[in-house]
Amino acid sequence: CFMSSSLERVLVHFGDHLFSVVQSVSRAIEQREKELFNKQLPYRCTAAEVQAINAQQRKCWYLDVGGTAFHTSSDVMGRHGPHFLSVLASREYASEADDGQYVFIDRDSRWFAIILEYLRDGTPATG
Repeated sequence: CFMSSSLERVLVHFGDHLFSVVQSVSRAIEQREKELFNKQLPYRCTAAEVQAINAQQRKCWYLDVGGTAFHTSSDVMGRHGPHFLSVLASREYASEADDGQYVFIDRDSRWFAIILEYLRDGTPATG
């Protein structure tokens, strides 16, 4: 009976000690997870920004109009349609781009800037 009581106390003490160690390890792991999460947060935000920019660039058009470079989005080109640019932006018809990915449009770039401004703002140019 004495041995059993003594063994029981040792086992209880060992169990309490083991429980304490497990709690300490759990707290340390939680702390490390929080630190890691906080370190990764800026990268998650940056990754989301990069994905948004990449998505926007996939919708970007590089146009060479009369020798002048223009950059705009498919959304802008599709506004106030149907017209030549909305059809081009729809990608329903093939268009050839040069090595720099510019689509050549044989028109006066001075007028094209005004047209592009109208498509962006919806207000006709005056004067």
